[in-house]
Amino acid sequence: MLRQQLGKSVGLAIGSDCQSRRVEFEDLNVLERLKLLLAVMWLLADWPQGFVRACAEAHLTRSRLAEDYRSLPFWLASVADEYLDNRPYTPNVSEILAAGWYLLSH
Repeated sequence: MLRQQLGKSVGLAIGSDCQSRRVEFEDLNVLERLKLLLAVMWLLADWPQGFVRACAEAHLTRSRLAEDYRSLPFWLASVADEYLDNRPYTPNVSEILAAGWYLLSH
């Protein structure tokens, strides 16, 4: 889905020659490599906003980006953690009690 979204943004069909989803970059033909590099350049030109926009339009969340996002390079993991984490936040009991005491005292 991200590949299709990037293709629309860049104006190219990215990965159309790939029969498998897990083809190594070195095994791609020259045209597919060029398309991927153009998409990467497009993403990096407006980093991280362009990447976050493309992921949002492709419905790509942090957990779908990588099983363990901490295994990603820091520059990518930090963006994934800050912008692509869609889990709802649930405060723990001590946070709720602290907020209650704060509200009562003010």
